[in-house]
Amino acid sequence: MSAGAANPAGAITVHLVTRAGRVDAASVSSSRHLDVAQRLFRGRPVEHALATLPMIFSVCATAQACAATAACENASEIQPDPRHLQARELLLLAETAREHLFRILLGWSAWLETPPGVAGLGALGRMRAAWGRALYPAGDAFRPGGGALSPDRGALTGLLHELQGLLAGALGEPPDSWSARWPATPDNEALMQWVESGAAVAPRMLGSVIERGYAGLGGSPVVAMPAIEDSVLAALLAGDAADAFVAAPLWSGAPCETGALQRQCDTPAVAASQQVYGNALLPRLLARLFELVDVVGQIGRLVEQVAPAGAGADLSRADGSGIAQVEAARGRLVHWLRIVDGKIADYRILAPTEWNFHPRGALAQGLLSLPVDDRLPQLARLLVDAIDPCVEASVEVTNDA
Repeated sequence: MSAGAANPAGAITVHLVTRAGRVDAASVSSSRHLDVAQRLFRGRPVEHALATLPMIFSVCATAQACAATAACENASEIQPDPRHLQARELLLLAETAREHLFRILLGWSAWLETPPGVAGLGALGRMRAAWGRALYPAGDAFRPGGGALSPDRGALTGLLHELQGLLAGALGEPPDSWSARWPATPDNEALMQWVESGAAVAPRMLGSVIERGYAGLGGSPVVAMPAIEDSVLAALLAGDAADAFVAAPLWSGAPCETGALQRQCDTPAVAASQQVYGNALLPRLLARLFELVDVVGQIGRLVEQVAPAGAGADLSRADGSGIAQVEAARGRLVHWLRIVDGKIADYRILAPTEWNFHPRGALAQGLLSLPVDDRLPQLARLLVDAIDPCVEASVEVTNDA
């Protein structure tokens, strides 16, 4: 049975063909159900869509809920209290931190052939719902206009400390001291000092990549996604070619990539690494770490700032269309919908996986540069995980000598 058949959310399949000692062809195909919002929600009340979406897209449930709620508010001309927007940002950042830590504790440990920390994985699993309960005890965080926001400061502080502890364990030192390394010395020197001094999973992972000569693995000419105005995306998602655009999005006729590397490209250490390696493996791993440290810092500030707020007004029954863009863990997520008489008439979701795993995208082109040896499947898997789809992915290799 294929991965797509086994997983109702669909899957990514990577197929490499080698010839004469090189990767001659690389295909990236998807069995993802890109019309799921259309099929499930057309003709249904808005409230049904908002309640159902997080269950369908469980990997990035918070980002999906944030985008759906904001798109509904945009369509209905609802302006939430800024305190609700702040609380949603906190929930979104907590999910981003959790997803990055899962990739580090699971994927990086697997590459290093060491068992992941079971306690850490368990803590991350418990956090999935805990942040929401600590902010919205009634479970109505994603009610249009905002639910009953009643922050439990003690619970939030406890979750923050747990997150900081997991991050410190991955880095091998507290986040503040890790961040202080980089301005103190030239970027490459700071990196090598950290890699050589640590036995934790993150320095070991980057040390392994550098030592094995894999720092420049998987680079490609695919560029970072620029900022795109809501009105432009709305026109694309509402047009006759919307299905084709969602399935294989292009910008200015070319694929783009989105995610931590795109967002952290101005971080000095990441920028210095990209000057040498472009969008290859080492800059991707560094970008994930810098974003994780930055996100946990933002969470700490929001935990201190978030304040109670009452529920907003009932959802307007007026007709309208709305769009929302959200920076999820894996990249930019876009929801567009049209509401008629309180029911969904049209719904499109453009996920970061469709950009990053485009048939001509960053992964497909990066795979062509991989060395052909016994480790080719593992190297391909390493690059897939670094770019990070939101569904299962498999790698197949055919030797066409």
